[in-house]
Amino acid sequence: MKSLLMLKEYCPYGVEYKKIADICETLTSKIKIKKSDYLSQGKTPVIDQGQKLIAGYTNCKSEYNAEDYIIFGDHTCAIKYIDFPFVQGADGIKIIKSDNNVVLSRFLYYCMTKIELPEGYSRHWSKMKEKLIPVPPLPVQEEIVRILDSFTELTAELTAELTAELTARKKQYEYYLDKMLSINDSQSKLLSDMADVFRGEYITQKGSIAGNVPVVLGGQEPAYYIDKSNHEGEIVAVARSGASAGFVSYWNEPIYITDGFGFEARDGIALPKYLYYVLKRKEHELNAMKRGAGVPHISWEMLSKIKLPSPSIDVQKRVIEVLDNFDAICSDLNIGLPAEIEARQKQYEYYRNALLTFAETGDIIAQTDRQTDRQTDRQTDRQTDRQTDRQTDRQTDRQTDRQTDRQTDRQNIIRLIQYVFGYAPVRLSDIATITRGGSFQKKDFTETGHQCIHYGQMYTHFGVYANECITHVSDDVFNKSKKAVSGDIVMAVTSENVKDVCSCTAWLGDETIAVSGHTAIIHHDQNAKYLSYYFHSSDFFRQKKKLAHGTKVIEVTPSALNDVIIPLPTIEKQNETVRTLDRFNTLCTDISSGIPAEIEARKKQYEYYRDKLLTFKKIEK
Repeated sequence: MKSLLMLKEYCPYGVEYKKIADICETLTSKIKIKKSDYLSQGKTPVIDQGQKLIAGYTNCKSEYNAEDYIIFGDHTCAIKYIDFPFVQGADGIKIIKSDNNVVLSRFLYYCMTKIELPEGYSRHWSKMKEKLIPVPPLPVQEEIVRILDSFTELTAELTAELTAELTARKKQYEYYLDKMLSINDSQSKLLSDMADVFRGEYITQKGSIAGNVPVVLGGQEPAYYIDKSNHEGEIVAVARSGASAGFVSYWNEPIYITDGFGFEARDGIALPKYLYYVLKRKEHELNAMKRGAGVPHISWEMLSKIKLPSPSIDVQKRVIEVLDNFDAICSDLNIGLPAEIEARQKQYEYYRNALLTFAETGDIIAQTDRQTDRQTDRQTDRQTDRQTDRQTDRQTDRQTDRQTDRQTDRQNIIRLIQYVFGYAPVRLSDIATITRGGSFQKKDFTETGHQCIHYGQMYTHFGVYANECITHVSDDVFNKSKKAVSGDIVMAVTSENVKDVCSCTAWLGDETIAVSGHTAIIHHDQNAKYLSYYFHSSDFFRQKKKLAHGTKVIEVTPSALNDVIIPLPTIEKQNETVRTLDRFNTLCTDISSGIPAEIEARKKQYEYYRDKLLTFKKIEK
């Protein structure tokens, strides 16, 4: 693969690490715009150490051309990639220009976003500039940047799509709210005729004891929480003063109303939830009623004269049912869509870190699942909490989702590393499942019946692959046996010596076959011959020596094979490797190809190329 060839060509001995300070320079601005001088519009963007990409604008001319720069917030650790003219905003940023002959600015930007620095107010550049980052060859940097840029674009597109969906649902909700609650004078009543007013009581946080009871003041959220309430049960609260005057909220729990009005629906005339919906529809009208200098407020006299639709209680119940459904949809979207955006961002960061870690170390085995676990737990808890309060279901859902996400993320990372670098070092457990063989013995062989493989035949008959077996078992024995299907690897895990233990063959026949004990059956979705060739290589021999145990009888526990590391290229590369090795194998096994000495020479040549093709340079850490 192109990227693998680049690695072998440009860095055959691994990737060099360099300090950030050694591959870039920091620039000093002549112009710095004070925050108080930021404009909402202007000729030139202002970049500061805040989280927003563009903090404001100015009409001053930029001293930086449309090149690429990295902005580092010395106090905030905000990292921005800028490729347009700008002016520095106030102090506290480092303007970084990399040496693009050594490291691409965009690659350096991605590496810096991966670095974790201590939290707290401090000058962080002194620590950041000492950090070591990998510097692979420029073509590899370009490919990594291209892939990470694609992730960034996809995340931005998803955010825009989900935000548009949320907006559309809210508009749909508002449309139906207006249609259902449009006033009909023949069925309208004054608010004072539909509800009794509950006036709030003055209280201060300083003079209260902290607790779990929300205090409904003048804002859209509880102002604070105390240890007592002045109302229990259903009530509709309307904020009385301030910028949020007229804000309507529904409560069905102990609360403490202070700067506001509470409305208790009158029995037989209105339902509390219905009253909430009709008043919620009039929030803008309520806010416009506020009067007075200083802190404007709404008076009870004005509120009492509001006309509200007053259908029968049965109609009110149906209105509540419909609007509750719409409200639930919008609430789920408000929670679910930002959570989805956040999850995608976490996914992007996970893949970015995996890609850059491999560029650094040549290793993806050490990648942690903790980030995936946190992401999965967060989503699962939100979804499960809305659906059920049963602890067992929550734990089961979390465990299932975590396992699924781990497997999906792992496979995606493998494909990503394969794409960029040509191969990925993977555990066998990443690509296969391993089961123990059955229990039939040689005495169970029959002249005809179902084909079978006995572990002893691995040392005397079978090679890299097989299409036919040499023994059979009866229907009864076959039905009780463990089985291998076409493409499975059958491996003997017991032998008299280390050399023969783990001898294996790829079963390529059309029939399902029975497999004896002392074996491991490896089921996978790769090229079976490629895996079998690898299991005959010197690289695998070194690993199995560490797994083998015993004295007179040498064994390898099947489950231990899960940790075997395999250099896994793409399927296309596996197929190409297999074709090459098959040709060598044919030359070695064809007796007509030459005298025994020639055959021996070909075998040595075959083994040499087999090990070369299946051995990958490990990047030194």
